[in-house]
Amino acid sequence: MTYNIAFFVLLAASSSVVTIKQFLKCGNGAERNCCDRNETCAYWASIGECTNNADWMLPNCQLSCRSCGSNSGYLKCGKGAERNCCDRNETCAYWASIGECTNNAEWMLPNCQLSCRSCGSNSEVTTREYLKCEGNCCDRNETCAYWASIGECRNNADWMLPNCQLSCQSCNTNSNKPSKPSSTSMCGTGRDSKCCDREKSCADWASWGECENRPSFMLRKCKLSCNACRPTLPKASGLERCRDNGMTREVRQKLLDMHNKYRMMVAKGQAKDKAGGNAPMAARMLKMEYDCDIEENAMRHAVGCAWGHSAQHERENLGENLYYSTNPRMNHVKAAEDACKLWFDELATRGVGQEDNILTDEVWNKPGQIGHYTQMVWQDSYKLGCYVNSCPSMTYVVCQYGPQGNWIDDPIYETGSPCTTDDDCMCSNCKCSRSEGLCIVQ
Repeated sequence: MTYNIAFFVLLAASSSVVTIKQFLKCGNGAERNCCDRNETCAYWASIGECTNNADWMLPNCQLSCRSCGSNSGYLKCGKGAERNCCDRNETCAYWASIGECTNNAEWMLPNCQLSCRSCGSNSEVTTREYLKCEGNCCDRNETCAYWASIGECRNNADWMLPNCQLSCQSCNTNSNKPSKPSSTSMCGTGRDSKCCDREKSCADWASWGECENRPSFMLRKCKLSCNACRPTLPKASGLERCRDNGMTREVRQKLLDMHNKYRMMVAKGQAKDKAGGNAPMAARMLKMEYDCDIEENAMRHAVGCAWGHSAQHERENLGENLYYSTNPRMNHVKAAEDACKLWFDELATRGVGQEDNILTDEVWNKPGQIGHYTQMVWQDSYKLGCYVNSCPSMTYVVCQYGPQGNWIDDPIYETGSPCTTDDDCMCSNCKCSRSEGLCIVQ
Protein backbone atom coordinates (compact mmCIF):
# COMPACT_ATOMS: atom_id res chain seq x y z
CA MET A 1 0.00 0.00 0.00
CA THR A 2 1.07 3.59 -0.50
CA TYR A 3 0.37 6.97 0.98
CA ASN A 4 0.07 10.25 -0.93
CA ILE A 5 -0.14 13.79 0.38
CA ALA A 6 -2.02 16.69 -1.13
CA PHE A 7 1.11 18.62 -2.05
CA PHE A 8 2.29 15.76 -4.23
CA VAL A 9 -1.08 15.60 -5.95
CA LEU A 10 -0.76 19.24 -6.95
CA LEU A 11 2.71 18.71 -8.29
CA ALA A 12 1.60 15.72 -10.32
CA ALA A 13 -1.33 17.60 -11.81
CA SER A 14 0.74 20.60 -12.79
CA SER A 15 3.54 18.54 -14.30
CA SER A 16 1.18 16.89 -16.77
CA VAL A 17 0.41 20.37 -18.17
CA VAL A 18 3.77 22.07 -18.23
CA THR A 19 6.02 19.10 -19.04
CA ILE A 20 6.03 18.75 -22.81
CA LYS A 21 9.29 16.86 -23.26
CA GLN A 22 9.03 13.22 -24.31
CA PHE A 23 9.18 10.80 -21.37
CA LEU A 24 9.94 7.08 -21.49
CA LYS A 25 10.75 4.81 -18.56
CA CYS A 26 10.98 1.06 -19.15
CA GLY A 27 11.54 -1.93 -16.90
CA ASN A 28 14.57 -4.18 -16.67
CA GLY A 29 15.15 -7.73 -17.86
CA ALA A 30 11.89 -9.37 -18.89
CA GLU A 31 10.15 -6.00 -18.51
CA ARG A 32 12.53 -4.06 -20.77
CA ASN A 33 9.74 -3.54 -23.34
CA CYS A 34 7.21 -2.56 -20.68
CA CYS A 35 7.21 1.24 -20.46
CA ASP A 36 5.64 4.32 -18.94
CA ARG A 37 5.20 7.25 -21.33
CA ASN A 38 4.38 9.90 -18.74
CA GLU A 39 6.44 10.80 -15.67
CA THR A 40 3.40 10.76 -13.39
CA CYS A 41 2.33 7.21 -14.28
CA ALA A 42 3.55 5.76 -10.97
CA TYR A 43 1.48 8.25 -9.00
CA TRP A 44 -1.66 7.73 -11.09
CA ALA A 45 -1.29 3.97 -10.73
CA SER A 46 -0.97 4.31 -6.95
CA ILE A 47 -4.38 6.02 -6.70
CA GLY A 48 -6.20 3.45 -8.80
CA GLU A 49 -6.22 5.07 -12.24
CA CYS A 50 -5.16 1.81 -13.94
CA THR A 51 -8.68 0.64 -13.22
CA ASN A 52 -10.60 3.93 -13.15
CA ASN A 53 -9.09 5.28 -16.37
CA ALA A 54 -7.99 2.06 -18.04
CA ASP A 55 -8.51 3.25 -21.63
CA TRP A 56 -5.68 5.77 -21.31
CA MET A 57 -3.58 4.22 -18.55
CA LEU A 58 -3.08 0.69 -19.88
CA PRO A 59 -1.32 1.67 -23.12
CA ASN A 60 0.52 4.70 -21.72
CA CYS A 61 1.51 3.48 -18.24
CA GLN A 62 2.24 -0.18 -18.88
CA LEU A 63 5.09 -0.40 -16.38
CA SER A 64 3.23 1.20 -13.47
CA CYS A 65 -0.01 -0.65 -14.28
CA ARG A 66 1.82 -3.96 -14.75
CA SER A 67 -0.16 -4.41 -17.94
CA CYS A 68 2.58 -6.12 -19.96
CA GLY A 69 1.98 -9.68 -18.85
CA SER A 70 0.51 -11.97 -16.25
CA ASN A 71 3.31 -12.07 -13.68
CA SER A 72 2.00 -9.19 -11.59
CA GLY A 73 1.17 -11.05 -8.39
CA TYR A 74 -2.41 -9.77 -8.78
CA LEU A 75 -5.37 -11.90 -7.75
CA LYS A 76 -9.02 -10.90 -7.61
CA CYS A 77 -11.63 -13.57 -7.02
CA GLY A 78 -15.40 -13.62 -7.01
CA LYS A 79 -17.77 -14.02 -4.09
CA GLY A 80 -19.98 -16.84 -2.91
CA ALA A 81 -20.08 -19.60 -5.50
CA GLU A 82 -17.43 -17.73 -7.51
CA ARG A 83 -14.94 -17.32 -4.67
CA ASN A 84 -12.50 -19.65 -6.43
CA CYS A 85 -12.97 -17.95 -9.81
CA CYS A 86 -10.14 -15.45 -10.19
CA ASP A 87 -8.50 -12.84 -12.40
CA ARG A 88 -4.68 -12.91 -12.34
CA ASN A 89 -4.12 -9.54 -13.98
CA GLU A 90 -5.62 -6.22 -12.90
CA THR A 91 -6.52 -5.35 -16.49
CA CYS A 92 -8.68 -8.46 -17.06
CA ALA A 93 -11.95 -6.55 -16.77
CA TYR A 94 -10.85 -4.05 -19.42
CA TRP A 95 -9.61 -6.75 -21.81
CA ALA A 96 -12.85 -8.70 -21.35
CA SER A 97 -14.87 -5.56 -22.14
CA ILE A 98 -13.18 -5.22 -25.55
CA GLY A 99 -13.76 -8.84 -26.55
CA GLU A 100 -10.43 -10.45 -25.68
CA CYS A 101 -12.13 -13.43 -23.98
CA THR A 102 -13.06 -14.54 -27.49
CA ASN A 103 -10.27 -12.98 -29.56
CA ASN A 104 -7.46 -14.15 -27.27
CA ALA A 105 -9.16 -17.05 -25.52
CA GLU A 106 -6.04 -19.18 -25.10
CA TRP A 107 -4.51 -16.65 -22.68
CA MET A 108 -7.66 -15.00 -21.32
CA LEU A 109 -9.66 -18.05 -20.21
CA PRO A 110 -7.14 -19.34 -17.65
CA ASN A 111 -5.82 -15.94 -16.54
CA CYS A 112 -9.04 -13.88 -16.51
CA GLN A 113 -11.55 -16.46 -15.35
CA LEU A 114 -13.66 -14.03 -13.34
CA SER A 115 -13.97 -11.40 -16.06
CA CYS A 116 -14.48 -14.01 -18.80
CA ARG A 117 -16.94 -16.02 -16.68
CA SER A 118 -14.96 -19.13 -17.60
CA CYS A 119 -15.15 -20.96 -14.29
CA GLY A 120 -17.98 -23.41 -14.89
CA SER A 121 -21.48 -23.92 -16.13
CA ASN A 122 -22.29 -20.20 -15.93
CA SER A 123 -19.63 -19.40 -18.50
CA GLU A 124 -20.42 -16.74 -21.06
CA VAL A 125 -17.72 -18.19 -23.29
CA THR A 126 -18.78 -21.84 -23.09
CA THR A 127 -22.55 -21.66 -23.10
CA ARG A 128 -23.37 -25.31 -23.75
CA GLU A 129 -23.14 -27.90 -21.00
CA TYR A 130 -19.90 -29.86 -21.25
CA LEU A 131 -19.04 -33.22 -19.72
CA LYS A 132 -16.20 -35.57 -20.64
CA CYS A 133 -15.74 -38.62 -18.46
CA GLU A 134 -13.76 -41.81 -18.09
CA GLY A 135 -15.89 -43.88 -15.77
CA ASN A 136 -16.92 -41.56 -12.96
CA CYS A 137 -13.97 -39.19 -13.46
CA CYS A 138 -15.08 -36.12 -15.43
CA ASP A 139 -14.10 -32.74 -16.85
CA ARG A 140 -16.90 -30.16 -16.69
CA ASN A 141 -15.34 -27.53 -18.95
CA GLU A 142 -13.96 -28.01 -22.46
CA THR A 143 -10.82 -26.03 -21.65
CA CYS A 144 -9.82 -28.27 -18.72
CA ALA A 145 -7.11 -30.05 -20.68
CA TYR A 146 -5.50 -26.75 -21.67
CA TRP A 147 -5.60 -25.34 -18.15
CA ALA A 148 -4.14 -28.56 -16.77
CA SER A 149 -1.32 -28.40 -19.33
CA ILE A 150 -0.21 -24.97 -18.05
CA GLY A 151 -0.20 -25.95 -14.38
CA GLU A 152 -3.61 -24.71 -13.24
CA CYS A 153 -4.37 -27.97 -11.37
CA ARG A 154 -1.81 -26.79 -8.86
CA ASN A 155 -2.00 -23.01 -9.25
CA ASN A 156 -5.80 -22.86 -9.07
CA ALA A 157 -6.56 -26.09 -7.21
CA ASP A 158 -9.68 -24.70 -5.52
CA TRP A 159 -11.57 -24.65 -8.82
CA MET A 160 -9.66 -27.12 -10.99
CA LEU A 161 -9.65 -30.21 -8.78
CA PRO A 162 -13.44 -30.62 -8.57
CA ASN A 163 -14.26 -29.31 -12.07
CA CYS A 164 -11.41 -30.80 -14.11
CA GLN A 165 -10.99 -34.14 -12.36
CA LEU A 166 -10.10 -36.04 -15.51
CA SER A 167 -7.44 -33.62 -16.74
CA CYS A 168 -6.04 -33.10 -13.23
CA GLN A 169 -6.20 -36.83 -12.47
CA SER A 170 -7.89 -35.95 -9.19
CA CYS A 171 -10.24 -38.94 -9.08
CA ASN A 172 -7.97 -41.05 -6.91
CA THR A 173 -10.03 -43.93 -5.54
CA ASN A 174 -7.40 -45.07 -3.06
CA SER A 175 -9.33 -45.95 0.09
CA ASN A 176 -6.49 -44.57 2.20
CA LYS A 177 -7.03 -41.03 0.86
CA PRO A 178 -8.62 -38.82 3.53
CA SER A 179 -12.21 -37.82 2.92
CA LYS A 180 -13.13 -34.14 2.71
CA PRO A 181 -13.61 -32.62 6.15
CA SER A 182 -17.21 -32.34 7.21
CA SER A 183 -18.60 -29.21 8.84
CA THR A 184 -17.98 -30.86 12.22
CA SER A 185 -14.37 -31.89 11.52
CA MET A 186 -12.93 -28.62 10.19
CA CYS A 187 -11.17 -27.91 13.50
CA GLY A 188 -9.03 -29.93 15.86
CA THR A 189 -9.94 -31.10 19.33
CA GLY A 190 -8.71 -30.36 22.84
CA ARG A 191 -5.86 -27.88 22.92
CA ASP A 192 -6.01 -27.67 19.11
CA SER A 193 -9.72 -26.84 18.98
CA LYS A 194 -8.90 -23.46 17.42
CA CYS A 195 -6.72 -24.98 14.70
CA CYS A 196 -8.94 -25.24 11.65
CA ASP A 197 -9.17 -25.88 7.95
CA ARG A 198 -10.91 -23.06 6.12
CA GLU A 199 -11.72 -25.06 2.98
CA LYS A 200 -13.55 -28.39 2.82
CA SER A 201 -11.06 -29.75 0.29
CA CYS A 202 -8.06 -29.31 2.61
CA ALA A 203 -7.71 -32.98 3.51
CA ASP A 204 -7.74 -33.96 -0.17
CA TRP A 205 -5.19 -31.31 -1.09
CA ALA A 206 -2.93 -32.28 1.80
CA SER A 207 -3.02 -35.94 0.71
CA TRP A 208 -1.83 -34.89 -2.75
CA GLY A 209 1.21 -33.07 -1.36
CA GLU A 210 -0.10 -29.53 -1.64
CA CYS A 211 1.13 -28.59 1.86
CA GLU A 212 4.66 -28.85 0.45
CA ASN A 213 3.89 -27.70 -3.09
CA ARG A 214 1.89 -24.59 -2.17
CA PRO A 215 2.81 -23.71 1.42
CA SER A 216 1.91 -20.00 1.16
CA PHE A 217 -1.69 -20.97 0.39
CA MET A 218 -2.06 -24.22 2.31
CA LEU A 219 -0.58 -23.07 5.62
CA ARG A 220 -3.07 -20.19 5.65
CA LYS A 221 -6.12 -22.18 4.61
CA CYS A 222 -5.45 -25.75 5.79
CA LYS A 223 -3.55 -25.65 9.09
CA LEU A 224 -5.27 -28.73 10.49
CA SER A 225 -4.76 -30.96 7.44
CA CYS A 226 -1.15 -29.76 7.06
CA ASN A 227 -0.38 -30.55 10.72
CA ALA A 228 0.56 -26.90 11.18
CA CYS A 229 -1.46 -26.21 14.33
CA ARG A 230 1.63 -25.35 16.36
CA PRO A 231 4.35 -24.50 13.86
CA THR A 232 7.96 -23.74 14.70
CA LEU A 233 8.55 -20.22 13.37
CA PRO A 234 12.01 -19.20 12.10
CA LYS A 235 13.70 -16.42 14.04
CA ALA A 236 14.48 -13.10 12.40
CA SER A 237 18.10 -11.97 12.33
CA GLY A 238 17.64 -9.11 14.81
CA LEU A 239 18.65 -5.51 14.16
CA GLU A 240 22.03 -5.98 15.86
CA ARG A 241 23.28 -7.93 12.85
CA CYS A 242 22.36 -5.40 10.18
CA ARG A 243 25.24 -3.92 8.24
CA ASP A 244 26.20 -0.25 8.03
CA ASN A 245 24.18 0.73 4.96
CA GLY A 246 22.93 4.20 5.81
CA MET A 247 20.35 3.07 8.37
CA THR A 248 21.08 3.59 12.06
CA ARG A 249 20.17 1.47 15.05
CA GLU A 250 18.03 4.34 16.34
CA VAL A 251 15.90 4.43 13.18
CA ARG A 252 15.54 0.64 13.11
CA GLN A 253 14.54 0.56 16.77
CA LYS A 254 11.99 3.34 16.28
CA LEU A 255 10.33 1.47 13.41
CA LEU A 256 10.23 -1.79 15.36
CA ASP A 257 8.97 -0.17 18.56
CA MET A 258 6.22 1.73 16.75
CA HIS A 259 4.96 -1.40 15.02
CA ASN A 260 4.89 -3.39 18.26
CA LYS A 261 3.25 -0.53 20.15
CA TYR A 262 0.37 -0.58 17.69
CA ARG A 263 0.17 -4.38 17.62
CA MET A 264 -0.07 -4.35 21.43
CA MET A 265 -2.86 -1.75 21.32
CA VAL A 266 -4.82 -3.93 18.92
CA ALA A 267 -4.18 -7.10 20.93
CA LYS A 268 -5.58 -5.44 24.06
CA GLY A 269 -8.59 -3.95 22.30
CA GLN A 270 -7.39 -0.36 22.75
CA ALA A 271 -7.37 0.76 19.09
CA LYS A 272 -10.27 2.97 17.94
CA ASP A 273 -12.09 1.90 14.78
CA LYS A 274 -13.94 4.53 12.75
CA ALA A 275 -16.62 1.96 11.98
CA GLY A 276 -17.53 1.93 15.68
CA GLY A 277 -15.94 1.07 19.01
CA ASN A 278 -12.51 -0.50 19.08
CA ALA A 279 -10.90 -3.10 16.86
CA PRO A 280 -11.46 -6.57 18.37
CA MET A 281 -8.80 -7.97 20.68
CA ALA A 282 -6.22 -10.32 19.16
CA ALA A 283 -5.90 -13.83 20.59
CA ARG A 284 -2.35 -14.60 19.51
CA MET A 285 -0.77 -11.54 17.90
CA LEU A 286 2.92 -12.15 17.16
CA LYS A 287 5.45 -9.59 18.31
CA MET A 288 7.42 -8.24 15.39
CA GLU A 289 11.15 -8.84 15.03
CA TYR A 290 13.60 -6.91 12.88
CA ASP A 291 15.13 -8.75 9.95
CA CYS A 292 18.27 -7.53 8.17
CA ASP A 293 17.66 -9.53 4.99
CA ILE A 294 14.26 -7.90 4.58
CA GLU A 295 15.88 -4.51 5.23
CA GLU A 296 18.33 -5.15 2.39
CA ASN A 297 15.42 -5.92 0.09
CA ALA A 298 13.60 -2.74 1.14
CA MET A 299 16.81 -0.76 0.61
CA ARG A 300 17.12 -1.94 -3.00
CA HIS A 301 13.77 -0.34 -3.73
CA ALA A 302 14.23 2.79 -1.61
CA VAL A 303 17.58 3.82 -3.12
CA GLY A 304 15.97 4.03 -6.56
CA CYS A 305 13.89 6.98 -5.28
CA ALA A 306 11.00 5.91 -7.55
CA TRP A 307 7.63 6.46 -5.88
CA GLY A 308 5.48 3.34 -6.18
CA HIS A 309 5.49 -0.26 -5.07
CA SER A 310 8.29 -2.62 -5.97
CA ALA A 311 7.40 -5.47 -8.33
CA GLN A 312 6.05 -8.55 -6.57
CA HIS A 313 8.80 -10.76 -8.01
CA GLU A 314 11.35 -8.48 -6.30
CA ARG A 315 9.88 -9.20 -2.83
CA GLU A 316 8.55 -12.75 -2.90
CA ASN A 317 6.13 -13.38 0.00
CA LEU A 318 6.78 -9.92 1.44
CA GLY A 319 4.20 -7.21 2.01
CA GLU A 320 5.13 -3.54 1.58
CA ASN A 321 4.14 -0.14 2.98
CA LEU A 322 5.40 3.16 1.54
CA TYR A 323 5.57 6.74 2.81
CA TYR A 324 7.28 9.92 1.72
CA SER A 325 7.69 13.51 2.79
CA THR A 326 8.39 16.31 0.33
CA ASN A 327 11.17 17.45 2.67
CA PRO A 328 14.28 15.66 1.36
CA ARG A 329 16.22 16.57 4.53
CA MET A 330 13.69 15.25 7.02
CA ASN A 331 15.16 13.63 10.13
CA HIS A 332 15.04 9.88 9.55
CA VAL A 333 13.77 9.02 13.04
CA LYS A 334 10.98 11.55 12.59
CA ALA A 335 10.17 10.13 9.14
CA ALA A 336 9.98 6.62 10.59
CA GLU A 337 7.67 7.76 13.36
CA ASP A 338 5.40 9.76 11.04
CA ALA A 339 5.15 6.88 8.57
CA CYS A 340 4.05 4.38 11.21
CA LYS A 341 1.53 6.79 12.72
CA LEU A 342 0.04 7.62 9.34
CA TRP A 343 -0.33 3.97 8.38
CA PHE A 344 -1.93 2.96 11.67
CA ASP A 345 -4.27 5.96 11.68
CA GLU A 346 -6.16 4.39 8.77
CA LEU A 347 -8.07 2.35 11.37
CA ALA A 348 -9.37 5.54 13.01
CA THR A 349 -9.94 7.48 9.78
CA ARG A 350 -11.30 4.73 7.49
CA GLY A 351 -12.13 1.80 9.73
CA VAL A 352 -12.56 -1.96 9.31
CA GLY A 353 -15.77 -2.69 11.19
CA GLN A 354 -15.85 -6.43 10.54
CA GLU A 355 -17.00 -8.51 13.52
CA ASP A 356 -15.22 -11.56 12.10
CA ASN A 357 -12.16 -9.40 11.27
CA ILE A 358 -11.95 -10.71 7.70
CA LEU A 359 -10.24 -8.59 5.04
CA THR A 360 -13.09 -8.69 2.54
CA ASP A 361 -13.35 -6.94 -0.81
CA GLU A 362 -15.80 -4.54 0.84
CA VAL A 363 -13.21 -3.54 3.44
CA TRP A 364 -10.37 -3.32 0.92
CA ASN A 365 -12.37 -1.22 -1.52
CA LYS A 366 -13.67 1.34 0.98
CA PRO A 367 -12.99 4.99 0.08
CA GLY A 368 -9.44 5.83 1.08
CA GLN A 369 -6.88 3.23 2.05
CA ILE A 370 -6.85 0.62 4.81
CA GLY A 371 -4.08 -1.71 3.60
CA HIS A 372 -1.24 -0.01 5.46
CA TYR A 373 -3.01 -0.61 8.77
CA THR A 374 -3.99 -4.19 7.96
CA GLN A 375 -0.43 -5.07 6.92
CA MET A 376 0.99 -3.52 10.10
CA VAL A 377 -1.22 -5.70 12.32
CA TRP A 378 -1.46 -8.81 10.13
CA GLN A 379 -1.01 -11.53 12.72
CA ASP A 380 1.31 -13.81 10.75
CA SER A 381 3.56 -10.99 9.47
CA TYR A 382 6.11 -10.96 12.27
CA LYS A 383 9.33 -10.05 10.43
CA LEU A 384 10.01 -6.38 9.64
CA GLY A 385 12.69 -4.71 7.56
CA CYS A 386 12.70 -1.05 6.47
CA TYR A 387 14.86 1.55 4.79
CA VAL A 388 14.68 5.35 5.04
CA ASN A 389 16.37 7.22 2.21
CA SER A 390 16.99 10.92 1.53
CA CYS A 391 16.15 11.31 -2.15
CA PRO A 392 16.65 14.50 -4.21
CA SER A 393 12.99 15.50 -3.88
CA MET A 394 11.71 13.52 -0.89
CA THR A 395 12.46 11.46 2.20
CA TYR A 396 11.34 7.95 1.33
CA VAL A 397 10.32 5.21 3.81
CA VAL A 398 9.95 1.63 2.58
CA CYS A 399 8.90 -1.12 5.02
CA GLN A 400 8.52 -4.74 4.02
CA TYR A 401 6.85 -7.52 6.00
CA GLY A 402 7.27 -11.27 6.11
CA PRO A 403 5.37 -13.40 5.61
CA GLN A 404 3.21 -11.24 3.36
CA GLY A 405 -0.20 -10.16 4.67
CA ASN A 406 -3.28 -8.54 3.12
CA TRP A 407 -4.79 -11.73 1.70
CA ILE A 408 -8.38 -11.05 0.63
CA ASP A 409 -10.96 -13.13 2.54
CA ASP A 410 -8.44 -14.10 5.23
CA PRO A 411 -8.64 -12.89 8.85
CA ILE A 412 -6.43 -9.91 9.64
CA TYR A 413 -5.74 -11.64 12.95
CA GLU A 414 -7.47 -14.20 15.14
CA THR A 415 -9.82 -12.50 17.56
CA GLY A 416 -10.17 -13.31 21.25
CA SER A 417 -8.62 -12.43 24.59
CA PRO A 418 -4.85 -11.91 24.30
CA CYS A 419 -2.53 -14.68 25.42
CA THR A 420 -1.94 -15.39 29.10
CA THR A 421 0.08 -18.61 28.69
CA ASP A 422 2.65 -19.83 26.18
CA ASP A 423 0.18 -22.50 25.06
CA ASP A 424 -2.26 -19.78 23.97
CA CYS A 425 0.18 -18.71 21.26
CA MET A 426 -0.23 -22.01 19.37
CA CYS A 427 3.38 -21.83 18.25
CA SER A 428 5.92 -24.43 19.37
CA ASN A 429 8.67 -21.86 19.98
CA CYS A 430 6.65 -18.85 21.19
CA LYS A 431 6.47 -17.30 24.64
CA CYS A 432 3.53 -15.19 25.79
CA SER A 433 4.30 -11.68 27.03
CA ARG A 434 1.30 -11.12 29.28
CA SER A 435 2.16 -7.45 29.81
CA GLU A 436 2.05 -6.79 26.06
CA GLY A 437 -0.54 -9.38 25.07
CA LEU A 438 1.88 -10.51 22.34
CA CYS A 439 3.48 -13.84 21.44
CA ILE A 440 7.28 -13.68 21.14
CA VAL A 441 9.13 -16.03 18.77
CA GLN A 442 12.01 -17.57 20.73
